[in-house]
Amino acid sequence: MSPIATTDVEHPLAAAKPAVKTNGAVASQAVTDNQSKGIYTIPDTVLGQRRRVKIVFIGFGLTGIDFAYKAKSCPDLDFQIYEKNPAAGGTWFENTYPGCACDVPIAIYQYSWNLKTNWEKYYATQAHICEYLQQTAEDHDLNRFVKYNHEVMACDFLDDKGRWRVTIMPNNDPTKIFAEEVDFLINGSGILNNWTWPDIPGFHDFQGEKTHSGYYDSKLDVKGKRVGVIGLGSSAIQTVAAIAPEVGSMVLFHRTPTWIVPHLATKFADPNGKDMHYTPELKERFAKDPVDYLEYVKSVERELSGLFKVYIKGSPEMVMVNEVCESSAMTKAADVLEMARKSMLDRLGDRQDIIDAMVPVDFPVGCRRPTPGTGFLEALQQPNVKLASGWITCADSTGLIRDTGEHVELDVIICCTGFVTTFRPRFPLNVRGENLSPKIGVSDRPTYMGLATPGVPNYFVSMGPYAPYVQGSASKTVEFANNYFLQVIQKFQTDFIKEIVPKWDAAQDFKDHADTWIQRGVWRESCRSWFKGGDANGTPAIWPGSRAHSLRSIETPRFEDYDITYIHGNRFAYMGNGFEKSELDGSDSTWYYARPDGTNRLPNWEFPAVV
Repeated sequence: MSPIATTDVEHPLAAAKPAVKTNGAVASQAVTDNQSKGIYTIPDTVLGQRRRVKIVFIGFGLTGIDFAYKAKSCPDLDFQIYEKNPAAGGTWFENTYPGCACDVPIAIYQYSWNLKTNWEKYYATQAHICEYLQQTAEDHDLNRFVKYNHEVMACDFLDDKGRWRVTIMPNNDPTKIFAEEVDFLINGSGILNNWTWPDIPGFHDFQGEKTHSGYYDSKLDVKGKRVGVIGLGSSAIQTVAAIAPEVGSMVLFHRTPTWIVPHLATKFADPNGKDMHYTPELKERFAKDPVDYLEYVKSVERELSGLFKVYIKGSPEMVMVNEVCESSAMTKAADVLEMARKSMLDRLGDRQDIIDAMVPVDFPVGCRRPTPGTGFLEALQQPNVKLASGWITCADSTGLIRDTGEHVELDVIICCTGFVTTFRPRFPLNVRGENLSPKIGVSDRPTYMGLATPGVPNYFVSMGPYAPYVQGSASKTVEFANNYFLQVIQKFQTDFIKEIVPKWDAAQDFKDHADTWIQRGVWRESCRSWFKGGDANGTPAIWPGSRAHSLRSIETPRFEDYDITYIHGNRFAYMGNGFEKSELDGSDSTWYYARPDGTNRLPNWEFPAVV
């Protein structure tokens, strides 16, 4: 419940019974000697006692803030969060490109333990989300657990100790690099922060201004200039809509079409693709009645998560949508996603050139992650905006050359080409003489439930391969993942575990199930998407089920899926010296007689005084 200190803090039981040791090592020298001789010695601990454990958590964005909030109340747990940026927010701190906003309703993209009732719009902007995250950290005193401007450079597993040595560089200064030894390592850095330039021959010969949506130059002025935007993901769609009114001219370079959907959960938003502002009256109502606001949040969540069925081949929901798309007729039954194709056709009107370039004909809605694209289709119809479909063959000092041979002269290039989404850690992950980072996320390597990797002990990752990326908002997913991590860590403490790692066969079984199940959905169709590693025919690394399915599946750890090594060699050593901790720490040792009010006070009944 505190940042990592240089000295160990003694367990409260030590005061009641000096023989009880809780300093991480736990075992006495005699125990260690006996273990080396193959002799089992009962540790002088009590049942329920937690050994003090140290953790390094990487990243202080959506996941890290939630982890800190929960971990600070866990007993005998020291943790330190390292964040490479100068402030909290993660991807919402880094991504500041024009128009950057959440593409799921903000009501369900927030912490369930810190619901904000006065959001400005249905889809919150980057600035508002970053402000919310930073204010949450401030309000709950979480910054004390964080070292900002500290980047994790390498992690080495010390096999003899069952611990990680984490190497950190502060303030981008190689002369100040230091190392920390910890029991557990959790990677919450995410995958939407490692941006990369496009692989275009001659790209860096371009003499104009260039920037990337993942590291946008805030000083860039596009007013009246010839601007090229590369890409057609969420960042490109939002950027184009935001800057179209300012630029002199703009060319959007893209290779494949994509689905631009109306607002999600349309029962609560504008069905015509416009963003909705919360009225003062509605914000006041939410603020005055938290129960009413929770009902609203749950209603938006239910509406949005219910759309998942449309992605399952042959489902009644998909059949309804396809029938409506083919007939171009609106029916109440086909309310799911507002029939993306008909919506796009309606909004594009008579612009057949844009329709031919933008509306997919060979893959269904959901094969790529759909985006609401507020104002995007309208921007494409402006006279100063042009679409350039196909490949960019190369660049030169003045612009980009298309596969048609056309040379497009530009003043500015904005790359919305995404991030390195291989799921590989940005740092070496060295285990038993091998750097496993390049192998994590590889299509033929098993992974365990988007949370852990076989062969990498005492290590968890939030939103790893096969996490529920297409099932809805990430906020609930990271909350449940952190709950899962802390349950495992509690067992790690009370059972005196040295190493815990997913079994290879469990990870392989999960991957086999997920890869087989995915055949039921639209994601296996031929389209390029980041969760398929950019390979149109790749295997999607997404969760094999719905939103509720994913959360329920990780609600409680399946410890039978883990290989566990114990500090004392004997799995029952946690039973200790034969006493339970309530018998020594002054709490109610008759806890098994539960009071109706749930309190844990000491019993104090006495006979009435005799007069």
